Amino acid sequence: MATRWDNAIIARLAAGDRCTDDFCGAVLVCSWPMPPEVALAYAKLSASLRAALPPEAYIYPASTLHCTVATLRAFTGGPLDADARRRLVAAWT
Repeated sequence: MATRWDNAIIARLAAGDRCTDDFCGAVLVCSWPMPPEVALAYAKLSASLRAALPPEAYIYPASTLHCTVATLRAFTGGPLDADARRRLVAAWT
């Protein structure tokens, strides 16, 4: 059985830590924020999931729903200094 947050990053996020400056990623997304009717439907679904799944399951909040088009740099790649962030932005804008 999994322990209460086997993934240290998810454990930090679940505790409210935004992990600022510890990670840096670049993701191209669409449908963010989701339309209100999608968020409402997801709120009902997530309530059902919370009731049915073990507490180890992390259910993302509706405010984070999106469709990922492409991951340009995985956030798990670690931090980037200010200059590296500028180069990443410049490369994709």
